[in-house]
Amino acid sequence: PERQATLRGVALTHLTGIMSVLDSSLVAGIDLMSSAPPAHLPEGLSSTLQLRYIDKPHDRFDGRVSVDALGLGAHIALTLGKEAKSHIVLGARQSLLAAYLAVAKAAGAVEDTASSANYSEIFARYRYDASPSSRLRITLLHSRDQVLFDDVNLHHAVLGLAADWRHRYSESGRIEATLTHSTN
Repeated sequence: PERQATLRGVALTHLTGIMSVLDSSLVAGIDLMSSAPPAHLPEGLSSTLQLRYIDKPHDRFDGRVSVDALGLGAHIALTLGKEAKSHIVLGARQSLLAAYLAVAKAAGAVEDTASSANYSEIFARYRYDASPSSRLRITLLHSRDQVLFDDVNLHHAVLGLAADWRHRYSESGRIEATLTHSTN
């Protein structure tokens, strides 16, 4: 692809699912490489957008439940064990767009019974800190969305798994390894 987007190792080759891909409550940072991509993301030719999700709680526990105009969402981040070496982050979201359309159809505001719009996401990440200089992360992401109006039929699904390991051997040096697979 000419442009590439990744969610910490999970490649997102299509951004038609922009609603389902970005969960702002889990984003720790966004990096845009507008020219040549970095060495660890060689697939992009002209630009790369890299989303970094949280991988541990700020304290021993973080959590959030959100209800907004577009949908429902929740995430929880926990530190496991007394030594605080293991962390888990779980997140899920579901849109309310299909429910809005059903109410609009029932009220007679929409005549087309085939129209629909929906998105959902499940995110899970496990992090293990072997030492202060070494960590392992495993990430699972399932995201899907669909928009169907008149002659517009957009649907997108991502199932991705990524594992990455990092070891810092000095102040200025580190070794990183990433294994990733995704279906779009």
